[in-house]
Amino acid sequence: MGVAVGAQFLIAEEILVLSFIAALGGMLALALTYPRSVRSLTTRVATGLGVAAAVALGIAAIPVGYQLFGPHALSGVSPGTARADVASLVRPSLLLRYASSADIHANLRFGTANGAENTAYLGWPIIALVVGLLAWLAIRRDRFAVWWALTTSGLVVLTVGSPIFMNGRRLMSGPWALIRAAPFVGGVNPVRFSLLTMMLIGVLIAYAFSKVHGAARVGLLGLVVIAALLPLTPVEPHKSDPIPATPRFFTSAAVMQIPTGSNVLVLPASFVYWPIALVLAYVLIVAFDLHRSRARGLGSRIRPYAIAGTAIAVCLTAASIWAERSPLVGRYNFLGWDLQGPDVYRVLGPAGAIGLGLLVLAAVERNVALLTVTIGYLVIVVGGITFGWTITPPSPWGFAPHLVIDGGLLLLTSIAFALAQRRASHAEA
Repeated sequence: MGVAVGAQFLIAEEILVLSFIAALGGMLALALTYPRSVRSLTTRVATGLGVAAAVALGIAAIPVGYQLFGPHALSGVSPGTARADVASLVRPSLLLRYASSADIHANLRFGTANGAENTAYLGWPIIALVVGLLAWLAIRRDRFAVWWALTTSGLVVLTVGSPIFMNGRRLMSGPWALIRAAPFVGGVNPVRFSLLTMMLIGVLIAYAFSKVHGAARVGLLGLVVIAALLPLTPVEPHKSDPIPATPRFFTSAAVMQIPTGSNVLVLPASFVYWPIALVLAYVLIVAFDLHRSRARGLGSRIRPYAIAGTAIAVCLTAASIWAERSPLVGRYNFLGWDLQGPDVYRVLGPAGAIGLGLLVLAAVERNVALLTVTIGYLVIVVGGITFGWTITPPSPWGFAPHLVIDGGLLLLTSIAFALAQRRASHAEA
């Protein structure tokens, strides 16, 4: 446990603080619910906690000291203000499908947590299920129900923060006013205790499952599905703009090498990957063709194709980098073909470079069939034809249709040419 606590402190302090407060409350509730058992285990528990604390301190002592007393230590921490309104326990948040206009208005007017942070909502079905399970366990005189009720109610009280509001009306100061002055607690958002409340509800349901068997377990499962899943139906579709990932360079110390006031051009990894891949592909093609030609005692005309293909790859990469800085708009004439800006980008891309290289190969080999296939390939590439298959943002696989269609056409064509060549070889033999 000490290793886990020390590591968690280095990863996310807030999660550790929330867990510590919840664990402390759970232990106090345990002492009240099972006083005799707790007294008999006090020495053992205290010893274990002492060892765990020593281990955690050994892991986190230096980072904590640097955080509190280092040159960049904060002189003050802004207090966490996101807390739950009492009514938010039963009032749907902004992101739930069945939130009425009155619910949305109340969330915007009374809520101190935004739509994503407002995680306190339970809904009447879950609350009714919890009350029913607690009543059933109480009838069975199961003290787990008492421990669970004490621990969870404590977390709910902390979730609403301080002062406590109901529908925007102040009721009283809450226990959070006493706790938030403790070290590492001031910046915690009280509403996030609701996440632990959800976990404890899951523990209660699991405990109830362990006490029933047969048809009763099936019935309880049905109640859980109805109570838990239906109220959590999200808004569909929830539209949002995808946030582009920060280039890795800007998350490292290397960014300090950029002079102040400089303009930085960020290029996708494809500008590095594709040219290298194309050049290596041409090298392998030349090596394979020369090996096969020498084995047959024949000459080879593959070198012009490889040289032209490499030159095209390099030139189009340079043109793509230029186009990245000078966006292409309007209309352009390419070999008598009237193209718009997006079409030109496709010509300058890796798939276009492969097609132009194949045009050179068709001319060198004087192969009409290859020329026909290449023209068809370039029409598909430059025209952006996907045959109706598209993957829209924010999915990261938007490139897949073009990659599969363009690559699949080249693969099938190469197989067809290989089969035709084999048949011709057998016919000559």
